[in-house]
Amino acid sequence: ISWTNAMTITNDGYVGIGTIFPDSELNIVGSGLSDVEVTIASHSEAPGGSPVLNFERTRGTEDVPTLVVNDDYLGVINFYGVTDQGEIPAARIWAKVDGATSATLGIPTELMFQTAEGVAMNDITTRMIIKPGGNIGIGTIEPNKNLHIYDIREGDYNAEIDLQSVGEPNDGSHWAIYHDSLDDDLKFWHNQDN
Repeated sequence: ISWTNAMTITNDGYVGIGTIFPDSELNIVGSGLSDVEVTIASHSEAPGGSPVLNFERTRGTEDVPTLVVNDDYLGVINFYGVTDQGEIPAARIWAKVDGATSATLGIPTELMFQTAEGVAMNDITTRMIIKPGGNIGIGTIEPNKNLHIYDIREGDYNAEIDLQSVGEPNDGSHWAIYHDSLDDDLKFWHNQDN
């Protein structure tokens, strides 16, 4: 009989699946050509019997939890890649408290989506944000309307929305609405006739 380690529990309480050196509370490692998958399944006749993944954050202790406060992070999903510099973040989704909290009124929360452009080490930047009131910012973390698009690039660049439908006579045909940064005009553009 040949024995292999399927799971490891360290003295610190860290659990490793596919590794004997877990470096976090739960560390799942795969190798080879297969994807590493985590499945949460539910088989239920009840409408509310769906699989659930919860992120919970409190202040205080496990025995005496207290209310979170403004700027506390409620949960993070990180996406890492490895370069010759080691592991670096490539994308991230944050949930963060954005405002005063109350035990009776709830927790105002913003959701941030970040990606790395890859032109510098650790250049991960917030590309889109959803604020507690529902305003969405693209290129800005302080949207002042339902949808606020801001082009942060310097030079002759414009904040632009492109509209294109499948099945048009010209595959590349599309319309654009953009703010011209040079003359401060709102312009409509069509790629066939400008």
